[in-house]
Amino acid sequence: MQLEKTKRKVFVSLLGTGFYDKCVYRYEKTALETRFIQHVTLEMFGDGFWDKNRDKVIIFLTDKARKSNWDRSITTRETKGSVKPYDSLETVLVNAGYEDMLIAKSIPDGRTDEEIWEIFDVIYGELHDGDELYVDITHAFRYLPMLMLVLMNYSKFLKNTEVKSLSYGNYEARVKSSYGVEEAPVMQLLPIVELMDWTLAASDFIKNGRTEKLLSITREKTESVTKDNASSQALKQYYGRMEGVVKKLSKYAEAIRMSNGKYVFDGLASTKYEITSPLDNYRYRALLPIVNKVIEEYKKRFTVGGNADSDVIDMKLILQISKWCLDKKLYQQFATLLQEGIVSYFSNMCESRSADIKSMRQDISRYLSVKKKCKDDNDDNYIFVNDMDNKYPSLAQVDKRIGDEFYGQYEKLAKWRNYLNHAWTTKVSVRDSAIIDDFEAIQISFENLFLEKVDVANVGKRGKLFINFSNHPYSGWSDVQKKAFADFGEVKEIPFPLIDPDWSSDKINEEADKYFMQILSMSEKKDVTVHIMGEMTFCFAVVFRLKEAGIKCVASCSERNVTENNEGIKLSRFNFVGYRVY
Repeated sequence: MQLEKTKRKVFVSLLGTGFYDKCVYRYEKTALETRFIQHVTLEMFGDGFWDKNRDKVIIFLTDKARKSNWDRSITTRETKGSVKPYDSLETVLVNAGYEDMLIAKSIPDGRTDEEIWEIFDVIYGELHDGDELYVDITHAFRYLPMLMLVLMNYSKFLKNTEVKSLSYGNYEARVKSSYGVEEAPVMQLLPIVELMDWTLAASDFIKNGRTEKLLSITREKTESVTKDNASSQALKQYYGRMEGVVKKLSKYAEAIRMSNGKYVFDGLASTKYEITSPLDNYRYRALLPIVNKVIEEYKKRFTVGGNADSDVIDMKLILQISKWCLDKKLYQQFATLLQEGIVSYFSNMCESRSADIKSMRQDISRYLSVKKKCKDDNDDNYIFVNDMDNKYPSLAQVDKRIGDEFYGQYEKLAKWRNYLNHAWTTKVSVRDSAIIDDFEAIQISFENLFLEKVDVANVGKRGKLFINFSNHPYSGWSDVQKKAFADFGEVKEIPFPLIDPDWSSDKINEEADKYFMQILSMSEKKDVTVHIMGEMTFCFAVVFRLKEAGIKCVASCSERNVTENNEGIKLSRFNFVGYRVY
């Protein structure tokens, strides 16, 4: 059995040219008087942390920094017109026992774009595959900390390195301690790196539907917090809850990639997905919007509240799943899940409780494939279709509503699915882009047929609802305006909230989520139109969510007439003209 190689720990820091006054730097229980932040940062990890035969301390420095602060030959420096004793960083680290670990690597001044890229290359070139990095970003030019953050992410991807510490000696924040000496805090900025990891993992899900990174980072964090005796119970519950939600969403995304219709057509169970933090701590508050954005992506894209014990197949959910696959470029899953979903939907319409589900699905698949092809009443397919229509009147009813367009698109879908599932082992040559174009056309066509023209499962059951969500109560509308919206159904009103001009974007989105969920709860089994007008950023946030959920939004259009009275005061009157759809 081969033993796993112990990873090399590498301390990385930049050294500036300034005259550094002595100061007591403190990190938790570690306090050390020194001129150099690098000294206290190395010491704060405790005795025995560094393996001086394996680990490295790499200091990157310009020629000027080498002469001003590094070389062991430095014993004094001039400052403010006087010469003072001054031990160099090299001297300090050698005396502290780090001599065998030291590497002083020269970098250019970084005054041009080319020199900045050279610095990037030099630092990256010193890192080995799998290194654990302990990075200090206190000194040197102010752009270098940003460069270091980018470089650490770059190295993580290409060399599988991992940032274990990101420190900053906040000399400017020093205060006099109870002992009468100046103390400056050493700040641990690792949560910024963690936040970047979370952001990239969430982005991978939003853009590509991949949850592996998100699940991995959640598991690692939960395990780390659970093992840490210093972690509070609230923190453990917080990450435990987060891991549970991410696991469930990951399982659903994985089922889609595996074309597991039995699981995905049940929909997401109607459990509570919102996560709130009981912790008054910036690092956890900052993480919440990322996780909740992932949750919101599911909530707005999929029907929440499936029932595994129900035989009802929701056509809206089927099309949501196929749209997800199309957006994430999961083309084989798109074709498979959409075709099988449609077969399930029509099978369910026939209200068959037969134990022979396989035969029923075969009959429906054949019916959909040959419905518009059979013309001769002596043809076997013609007899089969006629028998099915007589046996299941709902099939004939659907045929009258969706027409020939559906069958033409279904035929294309079945053909392209066959091509994909048989690895293109055919003599026919087709451009990939042509098939993708067809898939997009099929998706749009089915959405129009099933979600706009008719929802077959609810024919005659769906009522219309018109929600006025504005500062202008319906009772105050003119007769002309009321008549214009009369066909939109029963009128209900939601008072428009007072939007504080001091609200942040996060607060706007929080309020938008609340009203979106309220409207969604009113929309069950209804064809809803929302009349929304008011503060622009809030309206945008709400309309965006509603349109993603397939809810129509409209705004009134008016003509402004301005008159001037005898006192010279201008009076404006707005006359309703019509409406526009967002």
